[in-house]
Amino acid sequence: MNKGLFLCGLFIALFLAGCGDDEVKIANQMTLYSRPDTIHLGGDLGMDSILVKGFTACEAYDAKWGTLPGDVAQEFDMNASYLYFSYEARVVSLEDSIYDIGQNSYAEEKAGFLKDFSSQGFVISSQHMRDDKRQVIACTYLIYVEKNSDGEKIDRWLPVRPEELRWRYLRVNFDQLKNIE
Repeated sequence: MNKGLFLCGLFIALFLAGCGDDEVKIANQMTLYSRPDTIHLGGDLGMDSILVKGFTACEAYDAKWGTLPGDVAQEFDMNASYLYFSYEARVVSLEDSIYDIGQNSYAEEKAGFLKDFSSQGFVISSQHMRDDKRQVIACTYLIYVEKNSDGEKIDRWLPVRPEELRWRYLRVNFDQLKNIE
């Protein structure tokens, strides 16, 4: 009887161990808030280049044990297994409704990753209006590596820390551009 009970318990333990995955639940949803700095870099008539330093919100949405996603492990020479958190960083600003928004080159800027972690960059949208202002929302993704599989603390943000993010976009006044002729 004891032998059968032991084997049954062993089978259940092995079954449960085999069902485990690399997902880790985030106990307390972690969101960082900040007030970004906006710098108007000027530009040609009808177009202004805007640089935003920092972020408005940076929220953890996933936690995992394992190798880093995509080419991130190779790019940053971090090929071991880690406890890491995926974050979505956003910057929200308001522009006058006369402006359309376009994405400028971000290769020189300190951008996070695209959502699939395949390359660096950000996505920008300006579809929403609020109080006669165009709401500009830019979004990028970061990885926070907490520790390795040996429990050694790593404490590293990839590709940059949230406060080091740099976003650049164009603010275009098409009515003003039409009058240039």
